[in-house]
Amino acid sequence: MTNSSSALPAPVVAAYARLRERPEDVGRAVELAALLHEYGHHDAAIDLRNQIAASMAAAAQRNIDPDILIDIERTLYSRLVTKIETEENARAGFQSWVRTMSDLGRKFQSRDLPKALHHPTPERPWRVAFLLQTAAMLGHTDMMLAMLRHRPKSRLWSEPPIVFTLMGENEKLASALADLGVRLISLEKESGLSPQKAVESFSYLRERIAHEGVTHLVWVSAPSTSDFAFAMRIAPAQIFWTLKFHPYRLQEIDGYISYGSWHETTRLVHGEEWQVVPQSLEAPSRKVTEQEVAEARRLYAQHDVLLGTLARSEKFNSSAFVQAVIRILRENPNAGYLWTGREIHAGVQQQFEQAGVASQCHFIGWVDTALYANALDVFLETFPFGCGITGMQALYVGTPFLSYQSPETLLGMNFARPLAENAAAAEEIRRLIFPGEGSGLLYPSTVDEYVALANRLIRDSDFRHAVGDAGKEFYVNYLGNSAEMAKRFFAIVENCKRPAGVEA
Repeated sequence: MTNSSSALPAPVVAAYARLRERPEDVGRAVELAALLHEYGHHDAAIDLRNQIAASMAAAAQRNIDPDILIDIERTLYSRLVTKIETEENARAGFQSWVRTMSDLGRKFQSRDLPKALHHPTPERPWRVAFLLQTAAMLGHTDMMLAMLRHRPKSRLWSEPPIVFTLMGENEKLASALADLGVRLISLEKESGLSPQKAVESFSYLRERIAHEGVTHLVWVSAPSTSDFAFAMRIAPAQIFWTLKFHPYRLQEIDGYISYGSWHETTRLVHGEEWQVVPQSLEAPSRKVTEQEVAEARRLYAQHDVLLGTLARSEKFNSSAFVQAVIRILRENPNAGYLWTGREIHAGVQQQFEQAGVASQCHFIGWVDTALYANALDVFLETFPFGCGITGMQALYVGTPFLSYQSPETLLGMNFARPLAENAAAAEEIRRLIFPGEGSGLLYPSTVDEYVALANRLIRDSDFRHAVGDAGKEFYVNYLGNSAEMAKRFFAIVENCKRPAGVEA
């Protein structure tokens, strides 16, 4: 693979040089592809990703250690798929290696496990388990906890649920689950197996699922390695619940659950049908005191208006969004901008510096998003992929929220499909959206409209307050019913591979 080094940033040039020294080194190839994405050279990064996927397929034919291929998939996901937070990038990534990994997983199916899904009885009911790859308190974890809080107590589910984690421990998660009467099982701790021993870990999980009488396993969101594990067949009924991407379909998956709007029951994604469970949380933010907010804002008192985006650094890797932020800051030198992430995104920082707005921008790292959702004057949602739970936190507390017309933003998730199809909910949605009488939810269709609305929010405090109030009302009416979300979720799970004659 060649590229003109004269047009590339120094870190990318250096990564090319390291790969030329050892062209067989997959780690160096992934490092280069990640840097290419970070600095906006997406086509070159995708070409390199596809080369790596082809190498994986060839290695699988040579019967390479499967744990090596699983580790490569994890690296590709964390370093490349999440670099570009779009449905298209995730789908294309998984499609390049899913056949290799699922065929590999099928080689590790067991003759004895799992047992067939049985008819539930009072003595032997069904039991659901959720699988988290890592024991972390993230957006999808909050959704899972809400689901468990409102789980049904019918005869089908009289056994308490279980949550398995593949990697790590988390006392906060364990405590939250214990309060709900749910047991947390850390497979890494219990088995003593390293996460790098993935085949043994998934085999151990299959045995634990059988031992605990788990009938329905729900894989929660993060799809990396799920293609391999599902193909192994580790539970009687296997459900993939995504709160983000729709990467693939496999014959071994018995149910597909997606996010969607309050009026949907199913949706087609990539021509494939997914059951819809709207994302709902009664209270996505903790209570924040005025003193905490004042302290958080004190460091940025030089700015009259404080804008911000609370998201993983990968979501900022959108040139259209970053350029919109730059325009907003140039047109409003009195405004400051806070942005977040586990580590600073070098490509984004470079754009801020080159545009001359770096003094208005403050990278604040991995922060308490509930606090900063309260501290911001305006929340700028990333696009084309939006901000999920943090966006909910802003709406919930009445912070003015500027979304964008993309199917993967927070409002787009609820609005894009019914508006495009002029569905029954379209008229209701149009009443919620500004422009109209007064103000409402901000859902612009172009970058120019996005910038213009941001300018008005910055310059018109009455408009800010009205937009914040509209967002809070929308949250209460449409996004705050976790009990209904759980009812819908468990109805879908119950119908996965339901044996004939079984009634709820």
